[in-house]
Amino acid sequence: MPTTLIGQYFTTVLLEPRLLEQRYHPLTRFSPALLKEARKARERFTRKGACALLLVIPPGIPVDAPSTNEDHWREESQQRKVIALAVVAEDSTMNAATKFYFRYYPQAFDAKVFAAEDEALEWLRAKLTSASPA
Repeated sequence: MPTTLIGQYFTTVLLEPRLLEQRYHPLTRFSPALLKEARKARERFTRKGACALLLVIPPGIPVDAPSTNEDHWREESQQRKVIALAVVAEDSTMNAATKFYFRYYPQAFDAKVFAAEDEALEWLRAKLTSASPA
């Protein structure tokens, strides 16, 4: 049975050992405070060992400009808490912006942006298979 944390702006679920999903709710607005809250929710799972992460962003989510001016993944990257990150952004604008963000802020883990969840999960499971055990 998955372990779930339901928050006001996102839900975090341990789908299977070492595979974490963080799904933002439709009325969310990306802000530095929200991204920090999301990191803290992930830490409840990653303190037991690094995880692959599926991050799902629904279409039309607005982004506060200051959210793009900071590497929100630096701490998790430096501490090797993320094995790989798959971001699902069906919206073409968010998809392109997310790709740009990860080119501008490279990480110690593989990060890839997808338009479909099934492709993202397949990629993450392949990354987990090739990763050394936690």
